[in-house]
Amino acid sequence: GWRVVVADPAVERESADAVRRWQDAPSDAELVVLGAPIQASADLLRELAGARCAATVVDIASVKGPLVAELRRAASAGLEVASIHPMFGPDTRLLAGRHVLFMDCGSAGAVARARELFAETMAECIDIPLEEHDGLMAWVLGLSHAVNLVFADAVAGSGRSPDELAAVASTTFGRQLEIARDVAAENPSLYFEIQRLNPEQPEVLRRLEAAVEALIESVEAGDVDGFVERMKAGRAWTEGHRRASRRRTHPEDPES
Repeated sequence: GWRVVVADPAVERESADAVRRWQDAPSDAELVVLGAPIQASADLLRELAGARCAATVVDIASVKGPLVAELRRAASAGLEVASIHPMFGPDTRLLAGRHVLFMDCGSAGAVARARELFAETMAECIDIPLEEHDGLMAWVLGLSHAVNLVFADAVAGSGRSPDELAAVASTTFGRQLEIARDVAAENPSLYFEIQRLNPEQPEVLRRLEAAVEALIESVEAGDVDGFVERMKAGRAWTEGHRRASRRRTHPEDPES
């Protein structure tokens, strides 16, 4: 039920609903969604605040650290701005079981209006402090992206052809490859930003590196006990996550 106007320098042919400069978009817009690269979003926040934009403004950046100062400054200047993070991609159609994160930058009214966008959906709306976002996303996005990019890089450099491995693929390989394929097909520049601009990401990558080194050491040293202990620890954590997820969706279930 919304009229959508796109403002993007990549627009080839301008029309009433597609312009290259946001300044040429209708001035009576009710909602402005910043779906630009992270640094560009910071610049746009500054421009919108300076122009005294009357619309509710939301950013959907995957990393908030580079935007925190601008978001706070824009809210202090009177911009009705909220920061959100839909935890799903643009191909998603049904929002049942999907999470949308909401962060107050200094305008509670903007957060309320942003939440209203999902009021008639089954998405789970989660409020988190703005400053805690990147620490959580380093694990939820950064680690999962890194693991799948490394997996795809490893098989691409294996010397084995896709046909050769497809002919003997196991269930586990197929499931992992499907996720890795989806990740590898995403925007490389955005995924680099998620790895590079999140201030919490280096620690996560070091932890990933340490886990891989521990696996190699266990195998090369024949340390079955160390291997088993790490596998049991991983099993306990992932099982705990399964139960936590089930409690959120089926609180009445005794198994959760």
